[in-house]
Amino acid sequence: MAIPKSYKNNVVEGKGILIFSIVFTLLIRVLYYFNVEQLFIPVTGVDGYLWDYIAPWVKSPLIAILGSCLLTAGLAFLAAHINTKYVLIRRRTLLPAAIMILVSNTNSAFILISPEHICGLMFFYVIAILFASYNTPDKQIYAFRSSFILALGSLFTPSMFIYIPLLWIYLGIMRSFNFRAFLASILSIVVIYVPVFSLFYFFGSVDDFTRPFILLQSVPFGELPFLNFTTFDWVVFVFSTALLVIILIDNYIHRHKDKIKIRMYLLLLDFIIISAATLFIFVNMNVLLNLYIILTAGALLLAHYFALAEQKATVLLFYASLILLVAVSFLPFLSM
Repeated sequence: MAIPKSYKNNVVEGKGILIFSIVFTLLIRVLYYFNVEQLFIPVTGVDGYLWDYIAPWVKSPLIAILGSCLLTAGLAFLAAHINTKYVLIRRRTLLPAAIMILVSNTNSAFILISPEHICGLMFFYVIAILFASYNTPDKQIYAFRSSFILALGSLFTPSMFIYIPLLWIYLGIMRSFNFRAFLASILSIVVIYVPVFSLFYFFGSVDDFTRPFILLQSVPFGELPFLNFTTFDWVVFVFSTALLVIILIDNYIHRHKDKIKIRMYLLLLDFIIISAATLFIFVNMNVLLNLYIILTAGALLLAHYFALAEQKATVLLFYASLILLVAVSFLPFLSM
């Protein structure tokens, strides 16, 4: 059954969904600004060295919200750039940017700038590097670049370190990992942390250098995050999991329509989402960072699936997802 023309013109190929996402996001941000004291719940975590210097400048709710808007715009721009440069979706569409903007409203912690938000943008750039690394002879170069960004992100939140071993698997999926790439990855960490340590040592502040890592030891890793899920959290989790399974099955059935390179891109996104979701559910360490990574990779996967819709059932699923997303965005205001 053919998809409705309105869906094709306004969602897939037109600017309607992008305009809606921008207007909706600005509305949510304005509502949060006037209710920030009642709605914003601080997220506890271990902050890095760079964030300690930035945090005093973004204490104002207005600056924090504007900073978040700039980072969201950066994510949307990068999503559109990745889709255009690597032809992830085999038709002209603004859906990747639109979905990226829409998912930025699904958690009150996304509304204000945070170290995890910055790291989410940096990890999204790592995805772009991974796409560029596919089957390259210069494996060590891309391993160094991607690991360098993750190590740099750890200066905002040390939890980014957990994704460096996973990065080696991601590079393997892109056929861009060998022993030299491994050494290049380790070298990038040295390049970041030797100067940082030297700086702290020079000013006699070695204790400040070790502080984030000492604080990580006090994190109650034995507590499973999913045990604190609310009923609505479980509803969203079950719906998202079902949607992911549908997308995985659809990608498998229609894999012959995409080039081999695109299939590998989709496989990489699948694995990033699954690995980050596993950390989000079972590892009590900066769940907000894991959630950002799930949403950034998931936005590309969702855009690919919905932009290439061929059945009316897929269109209905898109609108059901959109309704749930809007409901999640407004939920904090209903509980005031």
